[in-house]
Amino acid sequence: MLIWKIIKITLTLMVVFIVGLIGFGIYFNTRALTQGFAPEPIYTILILTLGLASGILTILFHLKTFKFLNDTTSNIIETRQNTDYYSIEKYFWVGVIVFGIAMAAIGILTLYLFITEPPSISSDYISVLTVVILINILGFGIPREAWLMRMRIRNLKNITMDQLDEIGQS
Repeated sequence: MLIWKIIKITLTLMVVFIVGLIGFGIYFNTRALTQGFAPEPIYTILILTLGLASGILTILFHLKTFKFLNDTTSNIIETRQNTDYYSIEKYFWVGVIVFGIAMAAIGILTLYLFITEPPSISSDYISVLTVVILINILGFGIPREAWLMRMRIRNLKNITMDQLDEIGQS
């Protein structure tokens, strides 16, 4: 469980970083639009807004599901009566899936562009490569972690009292 906690915290921090970048993108695009500069097409702002919304839902999903990594036998027994404890709203799941798919698509496209047209060799090369790797890790790690969390929640909901007795005796 410790490794899963570390992975979950790392993914959450990476999502916070990416959501911050998206927020800056929205800010600078709307600022340019209001000052009369040639703005990006409006769909760019809409895509960034969708990325921001799904990113925030992803962060909230990670914070809300972190409690399932701490479940011990006594916690399971206490919360067995409360069925809402194990429910995660569907919009969190949708946000995680949308954010993961968006990051995977952006990551693959960016990696392709990075390979076909590498930037000039400079200090920017390492920073660009770092962001490309970060986006790819998020794109493939977030949906995987959400799927594993869904399986964990399902398993925790289906633990029988006999299994709890066996866990308690060992």
